[in-house]
Amino acid sequence: MISAEYIALFDDDKIPGPRWVEHALAESKTRESIIGYSGRLWISSKLYHVPVYRTEDTVQVDYVGQCWVMKSSWIQHMWRDRPVTVENAEDMQFSAQALIYGGVRTFIASQPRNDPSVWCDSKPSYGVDKHSSSIRSDHLAWSRERTGTLNYMIKTRGFTPLVLRAPTAAWKTLLSWEKSFWANKEENGLVDLKRMGDILAENDRVDQEKEKACPPSSAISFVKGGLSSQFHVMVVFGTRPEAVKLAPVILELRARAADLTHTVVSTGQHREMLAP
Repeated sequence: MISAEYIALFDDDKIPGPRWVEHALAESKTRESIIGYSGRLWISSKLYHVPVYRTEDTVQVDYVGQCWVMKSSWIQHMWRDRPVTVENAEDMQFSAQALIYGGVRTFIASQPRNDPSVWCDSKPSYGVDKHSSSIRSDHLAWSRERTGTLNYMIKTRGFTPLVLRAPTAAWKTLLSWEKSFWANKEENGLVDLKRMGDILAENDRVDQEKEKACPPSSAISFVKGGLSSQFHVMVVFGTRPEAVKLAPVILELRARAADLTHTVVSTGQHREMLAP
């Protein structure tokens, strides 16, 4: 459906500099990797992931969000496995599955302090204003679901975080981020980050009070417990050619019966040809 070899996707609050796409595209071609603006590193199953963005160097991360520049053919990896959750963490699932099934790594492109033309986020305040979806009244549950999603990808899907598969690269990323953050604290929006932190802390406090009054959301239970039966697949066919084409799908569903329920329905057009 997409004829272009490479594509660029943006969150609606990202205002890229005039040379960002050119810069990110060059990095994607050079490294054969997904390129983004803001990334994260998994450090511990109990911690939310370390944020990494606007570094002086191009560095590897576990996943990126807010902006993606990549080969259009890599989109297929997003749907190689059933999503852990359909309401959150699509950035995590995409990078993890691109690595698992395609060997495609994820990087954030360098965004030097002295060259705003290659910044992806020329208006960082847009990402932390009152309209931002990341500043939510249920932020604690939202962040737990994201952490749970990546932990689930590690435990059941075979995703290995950068800190475990390439610790030297992870260390380089952390050092680059620390150096860049303090050198660029004004451009990185330190005041905005503090304001966002205050908002999130208040949201977390309210969220914890809600959790005391009622059980955790089904979404959190869904991630903690793994895949649930909330998705049920119905395979419908009527003719023999349809049955032949769908046979591999049915066999794959049976192979995944432990975590995915399904029903096979024949409408009976070629009843005799389909009889065992």
